[in-house]
Amino acid sequence: MIVEREFPDRIAILPSETYVFGGLDKSRTLNQSIIGRRLLTNGVEVLAVNLGLLAFNYRQSNLGGFRRVEFLGSGEVPQRAVENTDAMISLQLNRLRIATFVTACILGVHAKRSGRSIDKPTFPSLDDVYGWVEIPGTGLFLPEMDAKRLQSQLGVRQRALTNGEIASYSIPLDALNEGFDLADRLLDATPSYFAADPVSLMVMTYQAMVLHGRQHAGASIALSALVIEAALEETIFANGFVAGASGRLGAVPDVKSTISRGQLSKLGFQKMIEKLAKERVIDDFLKQRIDDVRKHRNNLMHETKDASPRQSGDALTAVRDVLWLCTGENCFELIVPWAYRC
Repeated sequence: MIVEREFPDRIAILPSETYVFGGLDKSRTLNQSIIGRRLLTNGVEVLAVNLGLLAFNYRQSNLGGFRRVEFLGSGEVPQRAVENTDAMISLQLNRLRIATFVTACILGVHAKRSGRSIDKPTFPSLDDVYGWVEIPGTGLFLPEMDAKRLQSQLGVRQRALTNGEIASYSIPLDALNEGFDLADRLLDATPSYFAADPVSLMVMTYQAMVLHGRQHAGASIALSALVIEAALEETIFANGFVAGASGRLGAVPDVKSTISRGQLSKLGFQKMIEKLAKERVIDDFLKQRIDDVRKHRNNLMHETKDASPRQSGDALTAVRDVLWLCTGENCFELIVPWAYRC
């Protein structure tokens, strides 16, 4: 027997082990009240909850309205049910991609505004999501099993609250709104990008940051190099250096030469660095840092030489500067310290 039903349009995630939204109320406790919300330009509604949750409602977006098809009988599973399961998993992964993108925007803006690196960010998987409903005047409500799972993840916040340190982990409403603004600007700008998707660039940078913080330097370097290479190609388009493509950021004065799309596709990583240096988009210092990332990536790929934490940290700084050039946005920093014990 085949059963068809609505699939939930809401998920919530904990974007970090520590951050809360809006600080403490008069009772000096954390709660499930909604501090801020935004309906993004792609139709996804985002709610920020005091105790640190980011909740997403995809109903009005192209990621909503999915219907789950389940086979409840025995024997061979019908192809329709198999395909539906694959589509469901793909849908959830795309939902998490948007959730990670919004997280990157909010935490990145907060880090830049506060002058501090991001503290203990998380990269949620499919089993790290929570169901939720909104209760007007009260806040977010989670089903019993999800509430129990969430409670087990709040230990760091509870200790910070007990020790009087929770204020240092508070993301204020104005930083939250600025993060939403950044997400909206990047989503709005996406159709004007030629070679890269700003959502993917932010998500992969966030992944590289989490990997660096968890002491996976080689994997972080590999992702950072991928982001830089894609962003460099987009930056060449964005500055009007490709014939027939209008510069999204406006052409840099005194362009020395334009190239065709075919010529750009043949440049490769190193030649794109040289092109942007020649056009004075990147200075000698940034050129050297980008080239270092390229060399570390090559050592990892071709000589299986793992990267060091210092190298992956330097790579993230280079990614930051390249993304600023590529997107025209410099209000965020996706930087995290490398933690270790002696």
